[in-house]
Amino acid sequence: MGRLDGKIIVLTAAAQGIGRAAAIAFAREGAKVIATDINESKLQELEKYPATQAPLTFFFK
Repeated sequence: MGRLDGKIIVLTAAAQGIGRAAAIAFAREGAKVIATDINESKLQELEKYPATQAPLTFFFK
């Protein structure tokens, strides 16, 4: 059970850098992450990240 179980996180600029790290960290702690970014290909790479426990939801521009 993670510290963020049952929480929903809306994260912008989530495809790379600090945004990506935050999305992964939040998901590992059990949050549902709604990730957005204008870089669709990088955001799709995040979807394949194996260490996240909670589902990630993605929106593209």
